[in-house]
Amino acid sequence: MLLLRCQLKQAPPQKTVVAYNWKTGNVVKRFKGHEHEITKVACIPKSSQFFSSSRDRMVMMWDLHGSSQPRQQLCGHAMVVTGLAVSPDSSQLCTGSRDNTLLLWDVVTGQSVERASVSRNVVTHLCWVPREPYILQTSED
Repeated sequence: MLLLRCQLKQAPPQKTVVAYNWKTGNVVKRFKGHEHEITKVACIPKSSQFFSSSRDRMVMMWDLHGSSQPRQQLCGHAMVVTGLAVSPDSSQLCTGSRDNTLLLWDVVTGQSVERASVSRNVVTHLCWVPREPYILQTSED
């Protein structure tokens, strides 16, 4: 079993996702590509792929068993990406941002398919509701 963690140190802020072996604590792989510190990670169920978001306004798709370079780079938010959620069927990714928007992405193509403005404050967390076409969103207000 692997554990994904954003590597955090006192200074400077880290821009790396680190995969650890859960049992041994050993580093398995490092994923570098973001220009600013990482804000969230989300795994694709039953897959070796995952997403990371960052203060650089980018979302990147990675493969634990592939290259250390991102498979996809998703760009569409005007501010830091603060929420990530993969759909239960793994076909879509929802991202949220400080710019008060939600974007829905096609996981296969990496294309944005829907955009919504939320009247709430900063998006802090996203979660798909299993077996329902709903996304739950929290904010700072």
